Amino acid sequence: SSSSSSSSSSSSSSSSSSLSATTSTTLSKGTLTGPNRCAMFLAEVEKDGDPSRTKLAGMIGLLTAEWGQKFWFSEASGAPDPADSTTGVIVRVGTLAQFCRRGVASTLLQEVESTARSFGFKRVTLLTSSVQDDAVRLYERCGYRCVRTTPFGFGINVLQYTKALL
Repeated sequence: SSSSSSSSSSSSSSSSSSLSATTSTTLSKGTLTGPNRCAMFLAEVEKDGDPSRTKLAGMIGLLTAEWGQKFWFSEASGAPDPADSTTGVIVRVGTLAQFCRRGVASTLLQEVESTARSFGFKRVTLLTSSVQDDAVRLYERCGYRCVRTTPFGFGINVLQYTKALL
């Protein structure tokens, strides 16, 4: 979502995924321009080509290290150096349950990685937890590697994943 600030703008792009023959996925992207290099992506699924039957399927955000560290759970879990201009921080990754394992999250991840490259980032990093099995499998399948494990409590670990952008 864009603020009323004059430094924000919206653009959109489309991408298809393997949801089914009767649905299509459209990515909506709101990009904050200027020195912020931040973006938010929404995946919307339209059923039977009918815009009135569009549902939000997932979302993902991309921030600079300076902004991304504000979302980090603790310094001990490897918060990015706010002065690091080469690392993008992926935040707020989510897919609605009915759209899990249907290509929505991987489509969003590919789009955020492409945008990160266009912003000049050399790598991206993100946090998830050890109880998010589907997320862990997705990140590892997409080339992310776990670089830090931090105990959170209650038998749950916070996992930091990183991927170099080629």
